[in-house]
Amino acid sequence: MADVQFTDENVSSNFIAKRPTPQPFMVRAVIKSGLAKNVAGANVVLIIISIICIIFAFYFFRSGKSETIPTGVPTPANEPL
Repeated sequence: MADVQFTDENVSSNFIAKRPTPQPFMVRAVIKSGLAKNVAGANVVLIIISIICIIFAFYFFRSGKSETIPTGVPTPANEPL
């Protein structure tokens, strides 16, 4: 059993075949929709979309702080005693 010789010298028992990682779903969706042609273009489109969403969120956050009282609703200042 000690006389076993291998012809291929690059054989390793620790070799693990790595599958290529798939692209993220949003990148694939942007490329499939035609907004971008490659991964770099899809990343730019996604960054622009996220900036627009942040701007809208900030706008709605700021506009939601003002409390207006509808007309005809009694307030503590003008309630009859």
